[in-house]
Amino acid sequence: KSEIIKNVECCGSLDYNSGRINKGLEYNSHANSEFSSGKYEKIIGYASGCSSFINKNSSANIYQDATSFILNLICNKKNKFKKTKKNICIHRPCTSKSADIDFEKLINTLKTIPELNIFTFEDNYCCGAGAQNLIHNSENSINIIKPKIEFIKSNKIELILTYNIGCSLNFINSININNMKQVEIKHPITFINERMM
Repeated sequence: KSEIIKNVECCGSLDYNSGRINKGLEYNSHANSEFSSGKYEKIIGYASGCSSFINKNSSANIYQDATSFILNLICNKKNKFKKTKKNICIHRPCTSKSADIDFEKLINTLKTIPELNIFTFEDNYCCGAGAQNLIHNSENSINIIKPKIEFIKSNKIELILTYNIGCSLNFINSININNMKQVEIKHPITFINERMM
C-alpha cells in the first residue's frame, strides 16, 4: 500500500537556504517527526534537493530518494528497453552524494538501453542553480551554466537527464535563452519508464 503524505508541507530546504533558518528547521523537524512516527516502512522523495536536506537532518533510515528506490527495483531484473537512437547527457547534481543517489548505477542502467549514446558533463561544477542563484542571482546562474550549454551544443545533445528540480529549471531557462528548441530536460526515472517495453 502506498500513500501521499499530506500533512508535511515542506522539507524546509528552501527556507533554510534562503536565510530563514528557523523556519526551515521548523519545517524539517515536523517532516522528520512524521517520517519517524512508525506509520511508514519507507518514505520516497522525488526531489534530490529535499532528499539531501532530509538526510542531513534525520537519523531515520526509512527515507530514500525516488531515483535510488527505482534503480534498486530494476537493476537486478532483466529489463527490456526500446531502441533509442539519441544523444543524451546525464547531469550529476551537487546533491547526488548527500541525497544518497548511486550515479554509477544510473549510468549502468542507461547503458542497457539499445543504441543510446550517453554523455556526462566534463566538469564537476555546479550548474548554477545552487545556493539559490536561480531565484536571487539569475545572471550568475546563467554564467555558471555556460560551459554546460556549450557542451550540449558541441555534442549535439538532444536530452538532458537530471534528478534535481532546481537544476532542471536552470537548464530549461538557459536552453530557452539560447533558443535550443531541440533539447529536452527529463528526470531520469521518467525517461527510463518511457523506454521500458
